[in-house]
Amino acid sequence: MIIFKHTFKRMLTLKFLIVYFIIFIPLFLLFTILFSQGQSENIDSFIIVRDNNLANFFIVTFMWTLGIPFLIVTASRGTALIQQEIDEDTLVLLISKPIERGRLFLEKWLASFAISTLIGLLSIFLSLSLMVLFFQIESMILEMFISLIPSLIIYILLINFIVTALSMFIVALIKHRTRAVIALVIFIMIFQLILPLFKPLLTMTGKYETFYVYVYDLNYHFGLMYYHIIRLFSNVEFSPLTQIKISEFIGIFQSNMEGYNVDMDLGFLPDQFEVLNYLHPGIVFTFWIIISAFFMLMSYKILKRQDID
Repeated sequence: MIIFKHTFKRMLTLKFLIVYFIIFIPLFLLFTILFSQGQSENIDSFIIVRDNNLANFFIVTFMWTLGIPFLIVTASRGTALIQQEIDEDTLVLLISKPIERGRLFLEKWLASFAISTLIGLLSIFLSLSLMVLFFQIESMILEMFISLIPSLIIYILLINFIVTALSMFIVALIKHRTRAVIALVIFIMIFQLILPLFKPLLTMTGKYETFYVYVYDLNYHFGLMYYHIIRLFSNVEFSPLTQIKISEFIGIFQSNMEGYNVDMDLGFLPDQFEVLNYLHPGIVFTFWIIISAFFMLMSYKILKRQDID
C-alpha cells in the first residue's frame, strides 16, 4: 500500500485540517442560527422543541456539514489524485516503479475516499459538539442526533463515491486541475445554494414540474437519497412540523402549508406529508451508482492510455 500511504500523507495535512475547520466552525454556527430563526424560546412542549431541533439538524447537516464545504473538498481531492502528480512531475517517478497503473489508480482512489470519509466524520462530530456547547441541546435530543450517525456515515460513503468519481472524470477530460476545480465549485454552488433559493418559486408556479427541473436538480436527488437513507437506517420519525421546515429549504415534501404558525396544537396537520417522488428513489440511487462507476471506469481508461513522460 505504498501509493495509498503516499497519497494519504500528501493530501491530508494538519494545515489543511486547521484551515478547513477555521472556515467550517463560524459558518456552521451562522447557518444553525439562521435556520433557528422564528423559534420561540418559551415553548414548553418537548415534542415541538425536539421537532424544531431535528429539522434544523437535518437541514444544516445536508446544506453545510455534509454539504457545500464537504462536497467542494471531496471534489478537490478527486481532481488532485492523478492530475496533481502529473502537474508536479511526481507521477513519472511513481510510474517508473514496478507498479501497474490499475493498482496506482485504485490505491490513490482509496486514499482519497478514506480522507473524505474521515473529514465527513470529523465534521459530524464537530457539529454535534458545537450544538451542545452553543445551543444547549437537551440530552434526549442529543441522543436522537447520535442515533443518526450510522445513517449519516452511509450517506457520506455514497456522496463521497459519487463526487470523487465525477471530479476524477472531469479532470481527466479537461486535463487541467485548476479549471476542473473551478468548474466543480461553480457546479456545486449552483445546485446546493443558488437553485434551492429559487426552488419554492419554481414549485409554486408549476415551472419545476413543467420544465422537468427535478430531472437535473442534484439538490433534489441528493436530498431524496439523504432522506431515504435516514429513514432506512435509523428509527427517527419525521413529524409534519419537521417536514414543513425541511420542505422550505430542500423541497422533498409536498406540504402546501404557506404561512403556517404552529403553536401548541399540531392537530390541524396531517400525520405525514407526501414525499415528492418526482423520480422513484430506487431509480435515483441506481442511476448515481451506475453513472459513478462509469465515470471511474472511464477515468481509469483515460489514465491507462495517457502518455506520461
